Amino acid sequence: MRHVISFSLGFAVLLINIPLMGNSVCAAPRFQTGQNPQTVNSSPQVDKQLQKIKSELRKIGIGGTVTLFMKNSDEFHGTISQLDDDSLQLAEVDRRTTFTVKLADIRKIRQGLGYVNVFTGRRVTRSHSLRVFGLILATAAIALPVILVATARD
Repeated sequence: MRHVISFSLGFAVLLINIPLMGNSVCAAPRFQTGQNPQTVNSSPQVDKQLQKIKSELRKIGIGGTVTLFMKNSDEFHGTISQLDDDSLQLAEVDRRTTFTVKLADIRKIRQGLGYVNVFTGRRVTRSHSLRVFGLILATAAIALPVILVATARD
C-alpha cells in the first residue's frame, strides 16, 4: 500500500511541474530577424484591436514592464522606453537591446515580464488556463489515492 501512495505522490509532483516547464523544453528559438510577412487590413475589427492595444500601453505607461505577443508568434519581454501613435520602443530584457515595434504587429499585451524557466533559461509566460488545468490534475492525483485508501479500510 505504501508504494501506491509513494507512486501517487511522485506522479502528483510530476503533474505540478509540467505547467512550469512551459512549451519551450524542446522547442527551437522562435525569434526571427525578418519582417512580419502578414499585411494588416483596415477592417473595423483590426482598428478596434489596435485601439485596445494602444489603451493598454497607455495604462502601463513609459517605464512599465510588458510582454508583447507578436502576430508572427514572437514574444518580447522588456520595458517601454518610448510610445508613439503607431510604434513603441522596447528595451528588451533578455537580449539587452532596444527594439522599435509597430503597434499593428502586436497580437496581445500582458503586463509584467513573466518568469525564467529553470530548465531552459528562457523567459516564458504561460496562460492562466494552463495553470488551472495543472492544479486540477494535481489535486485529482493527490485526492484519488487518499479516497482509495479510505474506502479500502472500510
